Amino acid sequence: MNDVMKSGDLNDEGLSPEDLQRGYAQWVEITIMPYNTDCKITKPYLDHGKFYKPGNKSVEVYPSNIEGTLVKDGEAYTIAACGRSNTAVGTQGSFEVIDGDKKVFKYWFSCPWNTQKNTDKLIDVNNERFDVKKIGGNYNGGALGNIYITITKK
Repeated sequence: MNDVMKSGDLNDEGLSPEDLQRGYAQWVEITIMPYNTDCKITKPYLDHGKFYKPGNKSVEVYPSNIEGTLVKDGEAYTIAACGRSNTAVGTQGSFEVIDGDKKVFKYWFSCPWNTQKNTDKLIDVNNERFDVKKIGGNYNGGALGNIYITITKK
């Protein structure tokens, strides 16, 4: 049996490859990398779209699965979000990173459908205790893409 879907084929949900791509084209994968500290992910929230297993947009991950995730010193954790299949909305949301009971930062992203501008920002960065750097991203429409955030405790 051939497991590759072709144009005109339908998956188990009755969606064609074209339908899947419509929402899935807007995506972001944010990798958090802490140094000199352990951090937790908290308050994952989406206005639009869904969280998914990094590398597989068909496997949905619920906010409750992300909430409280511990990212240890020197390790990495990726949060991925995309638009839902067969929708023309894209994805938009946020999450916070904490160290103990102190907020390190809030990260907000927007990767809308059918626009020329993606946006993201670090909000409420605790610059007094942490050096936070963000690299990556496509801001000219399409997927926001891969974002890497390093957190170094001072």
